[in-house]
Amino acid sequence: MSTYSQSIKDVDIAKQLGMAIRGKRKELGVRIDVAADMIGISKNTLSDIENGVHGVSIGKIMLVAKELGVKFMLEVVK
Repeated sequence: MSTYSQSIKDVDIAKQLGMAIRGKRKELGVRIDVAADMIGISKNTLSDIENGVHGVSIGKIMLVAKELGVKFMLEVVK
C-alpha cells in the first residue's frame, strides 16, 4: 500500500472516530465545552477529536470515548 493510500485510510478512521464521539455527545445532550470540562481536556482538543484532526494522542481519544460511553472494536486481519 502506498503512503498516500495509507494516509487517506487514516483520515477516514480519524473522521469516523470523531463522528462517533460527536454523535454520542450530542445524543447525551451535552455541549462541547461542558463535555470537555467534565472529561478534563480543553474544548479545542475535544473539537479536534470530533473533527478527526491528526495529532491528538490515541490516549486522549480513548479517554473521551470512555467518558462518553463510546466503545470501539478492533479487528486484527491476518
